[in-house]
Amino acid sequence: MTASDPELKRGLRPGEVLDEETFRRLLTLEANRATRYRDFFVLCLVQPDHLGPKDPAAEMLGQRVASKIVEFVRSSDVVGRLGDGIGVLLLQTASGNARRVTDRLRNEIGNVRFQGDTAGATRKITLSVGEVSFPGDGHSEISLMSRARARLHEAVRSGGNRVVEADHS
Repeated sequence: MTASDPELKRGLRPGEVLDEETFRRLLTLEANRATRYRDFFVLCLVQPDHLGPKDPAAEMLGQRVASKIVEFVRSSDVVGRLGDGIGVLLLQTASGNARRVTDRLRNEIGNVRFQGDTAGATRKITLSVGEVSFPGDGHSEISLMSRARARLHEAVRSGGNRVVEADHS
């Protein structure tokens, strides 16, 4: 079952930002499907920079950023909220192409002014991204998420506004 299967699609709307449980379920199903058919995909964990858990606008801004990301990826790709971050599943995308997509996402999001709070103040957002590929970085939801999270943390520790990916050369 993939994001395009009728059984799963009944509950999904095009351009929808998925909740964490649904996103993780789709990731597991896609890993199983890709294993069977020797396919590939990329998982990106994205986090807006400089939004701490104590920032009152963090949740609202995170949702707005996720909704904007949906506009910049293909309709076949999947976007979901994951705790304090955003998951992006780039189906049938190789690592080299994914890097171009994530760099474009960072640039596009960097050009958007997001409304921060009810006072009407707007702010620019930069993104840190941890990127992993299937099957190069793992074969299960758990291993892929773990490696993507480690790369995301490396991007944040390195100052943010960057993509950290595996070197599969």
